Amino acid sequence: MKTLLTLILTTFLTSISIAQIEKCDCKKDLDFTVAILKKTASYKDQIKGKKEAVFNNTYDELSAQMATPISLEKCFKLLLQQKAVILDLHQSISFNTEILNEDILKDSIKLNQFKGTAYFSSLPKTNLSIKTLKESLKQKPANSIEGIYNYKDLQLIGIYQTDNPKVYAGVILENSLPQWEVGMIKFYATNTSKNKYDFYAYKDETLMPRLVPSLSFDNGRVWNLKSIDNNSNVELSTEEEKWVFKQLSNNIQYVAFKDFSAYSTKNRNAAKAFLKECKEKINTPYLIVDLRDNVGGSKYLSDKFLKPFKKSGAKIYVITNMFTGSNGEQFTTKLLKIENSVHIGQTTFGIIAYGIDDAPSGMTPSGHFYIQGTNMDFGDDYLQYEGIGVVPTIKLDFNTDWIKQTKTLISNN
Repeated sequence: MKTLLTLILTTFLTSISIAQIEKCDCKKDLDFTVAILKKTASYKDQIKGKKEAVFNNTYDELSAQMATPISLEKCFKLLLQQKAVILDLHQSISFNTEILNEDILKDSIKLNQFKGTAYFSSLPKTNLSIKTLKESLKQKPANSIEGIYNYKDLQLIGIYQTDNPKVYAGVILENSLPQWEVGMIKFYATNTSKNKYDFYAYKDETLMPRLVPSLSFDNGRVWNLKSIDNNSNVELSTEEEKWVFKQLSNNIQYVAFKDFSAYSTKNRNAAKAFLKECKEKINTPYLIVDLRDNVGGSKYLSDKFLKPFKKSGAKIYVITNMFTGSNGEQFTTKLLKIENSVHIGQTTFGIIAYGIDDAPSGMTPSGHFYIQGTNMDFGDDYLQYEGIGVVPTIKLDFNTDWIKQTKTLISNN
């Protein structure tokens, strides 16, 4: 895991000119980061024996590169390397220094001045012909991440393999955003396992770097990009409400949960009302539980539904997609412990083993980076899915509506 993540964080340090607009004493930031990480649930859970030696050796190697002040982006990448020794997708390091703001974006003169800065010049760009690249990527097979993608209606992005076979670059082929230009590389994606990728990307509005881990490529979709040759979106939920109950037929009922967030009183009250509704209405032999796009939340909301679902005696079909994450994934595994339940759809996100409540966190001494740790350890049973996801027993295809497919499975059963 460390080796794969290191690829994206180090490959381009020597191949491009990193921003020199400001430098920092990265060693102090590294020491602060390590102090935070050592307080986290995942460090205490994982960093023992040989892995502790890896963690310490990584620290020594990185420290040697910080003898003198270094650029902010290089420091950011090195801090990410230290964190990468720990497998914990809830933990994060954020680049916290403003680079491009709304005031500049709204002023064409200021924006042109920004484009003359060292930072803008340092942003990676492809040296390939855009025309030739377009033609080449049009020929790539549908099951390859290489290809041409729409980013909303704002940009056309081409993803191609770099000289490193595990690293892919996302270059802008067409663009309507004033802060970007054709030929600029918007992200590097490193293949970590099967169809999973870690994205080192530059934010759309601010051009600030960030790391987005464990993104799946499936059905012509990766992150917020969709292949121009693939119009199928059946893996996404079409429900607009967070709590949904439907009577699909005499013997099939359907519930959908979009998230289990307990932060707002409104959502807690909605969960309470929906739980009451489910207790009163669930009475059919088959129950579809749709967890597509469920971003997680609190078990104190989700787990209250386990008892009425189990008590109903219904055969449960649990649907997930690549955006089912965190508590949504945990709830999936708990539902699958109910007799006769079956998991269908698409592999989940893989951000499941740890959580954030009153977790250690803070701004580094330089003030340029924010470290977010974890303090909740949900157990080794979940660690097997971290960075991988929960794989369904039955993978649904992308040619037909997933609820229709589920009804067909029930009918055949």
